[in-house]
Amino acid sequence: MILTIFLTIIFCVAITLMMFSAVAFIQDKKFFSSAPKEAQEAILPREKELFYGARTIGWTLMIFSFLMILGVGFISI
Repeated sequence: MILTIFLTIIFCVAITLMMFSAVAFIQDKKFFSSAPKEAQEAILPREKELFYGARTIGWTLMIFSFLMILGVGFISI
């Protein structure tokens, strides 16, 4: 029971980290393809990074969160 709750918390943290890295650091429009049309129109395409290495940090966090999700799935199975 405690393992299930722990894995649920880790899964929620991983999903939150994935969304944070996509929205705050990577800022690519392809991540918002499932958003409503109004939200897609409000998104401004950014060619320039917020700061040097922002996309690198974002992709590193994205990969780390994906590995966390795989780890939760592996442990739960």
